[in-house]
Amino acid sequence: MNLVEAIYNALRLPELRNKILFTGALLVIFRLFANISIPNASQAALSQLFNSQALLGLLDLFSGGGLSTFSIVAMGVNPYINASIIMQLMTVISERVKEISKEGEQGRRRITRWTRYLTVALALGQAYGYTVLFQNVNPPILPSNMDWFQRVTIMVTMTAGFAGIIGRAPRTI
Repeated sequence: MNLVEAIYNALRLPELRNKILFTGALLVIFRLFANISIPNASQAALSQLFNSQALLGLLDLFSGGGLSTFSIVAMGVNPYINASIIMQLMTVISERVKEISKEGEQGRRRITRWTRYLTVALALGQAYGYTVLFQNVNPPILPSNMDWFQRVTIMVTMTAGFAGIIGRAPRTI
């Protein structure tokens, strides 16, 4: 069986076809969101920074290309992956979480809910880190005189952009 036949056979199964199409739609939406920049971000300074720092290129790769434009999806899926890893480790470390994980479907739902809450907290923390980082690089990407309202707006925007992409995916795929 060659690749073309495998793809054809995969698309003939309705459930698998729907999952493939949903994943493709998420990728298209992600790429569209990756072009929506955070307000007040200096694109010239951002371009200069990425041209001079190779490590940022690697971080941009992990964020799906959203970091190089400082877009609303600049965090990629990192907060969700980190929260999932933390919750998996908690089932080993914490006796209470381990007991909850053994409660069957109800326990799994509780841990999934906790993972979502932790994901939002990590996303807000990561967004805060990005605002501080991009204020303190040379040349600054965000204005150095930014007040807390602007900072919180950027944090909520980045978290909402992230949640818009990842919010439905775990339940649908």
